[in-house]
Amino acid sequence: MMASIRHFAIRTLAVGLLSTTASYITGVLSQEVGDSVMRGMETKLSEKNVHRASPQVASVAKIRKELSTCTKDAGRLGEVVERLKRALDTQIAVLGPQDLEVSATLLVLDWCVQEAGHVDEAQEYFTRVLELGTGTLGPDDVQVAKLRHALAECLNAAGGREEEALAFKFGGIATEVEELFDLAGGGPSTDVLLFLGREQAMAGLMMEAQGSFRRALVKENKELKPDDLKVSATLFELAQCIWKSGDRFEEAGETLKRALSIQVAQLGPDDLQVADTLVFLGQCAMMEDGRLAEAEEAFRRALDIRMAKLGPGDIEVSNALVILSSCVREMGRLGEARQTLERAIGIQTNTLGPHDVWVASMLHKAGVLERGMGQGEEAAALFRRALDITMNGPGMDNLGVADTLVELGQCVLKAGQAAEAAELFERALGIRTVWVGPDDPLVDEVLLLRGLCILELGAPV
Repeated sequence: MMASIRHFAIRTLAVGLLSTTASYITGVLSQEVGDSVMRGMETKLSEKNVHRASPQVASVAKIRKELSTCTKDAGRLGEVVERLKRALDTQIAVLGPQDLEVSATLLVLDWCVQEAGHVDEAQEYFTRVLELGTGTLGPDDVQVAKLRHALAECLNAAGGREEEALAFKFGGIATEVEELFDLAGGGPSTDVLLFLGREQAMAGLMMEAQGSFRRALVKENKELKPDDLKVSATLFELAQCIWKSGDRFEEAGETLKRALSIQVAQLGPDDLQVADTLVFLGQCAMMEDGRLAEAEEAFRRALDIRMAKLGPGDIEVSNALVILSSCVREMGRLGEARQTLERAIGIQTNTLGPHDVWVASMLHKAGVLERGMGQGEEAAALFRRALDITMNGPGMDNLGVADTLVELGQCVLKAGQAAEAAELFERALGIRTVWVGPDDPLVDEVLLLRGLCILELGAPV
């Protein structure tokens, strides 16, 4: 009888503390997520019956009940934080560092220090909560996945931690989504797996994304006909992930060929989706030795389709011309590359206007081609046109501008205008130093070129 009463008292105390906590962590988690996490911990608590009632623990509940009143006055947040820290020390001493009540107080403490603007400190507390939750609920529990999401938001708030935040967020999203949608015990649906793959790819988790897309393909091959366009779309997305993983361009190309065969069979050889896949296939071929001719063929087929479907003046036609120009340039046909790029610039100028930054980018590419053919004067003119656009636009201090300054500087230096070249290199040096740091090879390149100007002039510039 006494044991039953004790169990009831402990459980009542625990439920009260946990539910109270859930009301005050909305600065880190949504109310729904906070309640869900606390319910998961409460269930584990009742299963293990690990809590011990004590006046010290009960006092923490009182502090939490006062929290909503205290936080209305921002000036008292510091007082709340100090009281919670003392309460936390007591809990650790009485209950142990791994107790769920410790994690509940850490969540409230985390919210308070975030409200006070101490994001780094909040991050430390939340990491401890995640460790406790993982140890209690298990690494694959859906509530732990939600905690990972919340920690990602905390990392984002700290600034400059985007990659780490994304890794936390999407490292946990698979666990959460799969558990939520695995109601029948047959695993997540194809749509869920595709969703996961896309989210993981956006987060830069390419290996994880490939796994999700491959699992989706297995399901699609069972549920759909092998030439269904949905299979083709999944193959395309899988190929993108393989491509972005690096050094597996042949595998990406073979995956695209499977997608392309389905598209041609279902849509016909002249569909715009076929053109998109051909462009991607050509890019894969360009990355492999000895396959430039295959890449050129794919690009020309894509160009023909786009011109027929969209008209010769469409922006997508110009994009196809740009990539074809890059291909024939790699094959050593610089004159043809220049003419192809001029066609693209003409379309972009008519479509986007003569002062668009994309036009400036194409003018830069054309200048590089001219300089490669030894046409320094023509190249310099193209670089100046590009700078006229970019220096008057919103991105006047980006790395693209610095690249154009360097190219133009080399043209005028070769033409014997060392003083102007030195000025151009100095401007490029300032931009690159800001963007990539003083020790980057791009900065070393400009320093070397500026040094050549100094030697040419015979005195420091």
